[in-house]
Amino acid sequence: MAADGATLKGVQTRIKKANRIFVQLYRMRKNRNRLTMIKIRVFSSNVKLALMTGCETWKVTTQITNKFKKFVDRCLCRLMDIRWPKVISSAKLWEVTVEKPIM
Repeated sequence: MAADGATLKGVQTRIKKANRIFVQLYRMRKNRNRLTMIKIRVFSSNVKLALMTGCETWKVTTQITNKFKKFVDRCLCRLMDIRWPKVISSAKLWEVTVEKPIM
């Protein structure tokens, strides 16, 4: 097991990789003809998988959990096209998208 600093670097690397995958899904996200649930399913199967790969070896801390939740919440808001004036809570976002919290 790596030191805590190495774990945080691993988490940041995972978030960057998942973000690259999320950016590649831009055309799918902006397509108005696709159902939102299909977009969320593709997000879960691709982006969440890349994000959580290897996390079973990390020591779970509140800092790591908050980083993951913040990233996933930001991505879900983009999928649902929720922007600044229309802010909702994380619990409501998870309820609307029928997703389970990460940790």
